[in-house]
Amino acid sequence: MTMLVKKNWNEEQGWYEVPLDEETHAGEIDFYVQQELKHGEDYRFIAWYDKRSKNWIAYIVDAANHQIGEAYFAYSKRTFMY
Repeated sequence: MTMLVKKNWNEEQGWYEVPLDEETHAGEIDFYVQQELKHGEDYRFIAWYDKRSKNWIAYIVDAANHQIGEAYFAYSKRTFMY
């Protein structure tokens, strides 16, 4: 499954985003990041392409767009895992 589809594109921000569902994505979220997440809060996966480093960058943000945990870097769409 990939989040890099047109329906997930946020034109205003210039990135892809999907809501974070703790139950569905539990296996994909680092244990230490899971400890930081508060139950019932609004979190989202964000992904964007950095032209300078030529990598896809993905991370989790809270409602105020503050990054939670470390970012994930992928060389191409084929190696991008969500």
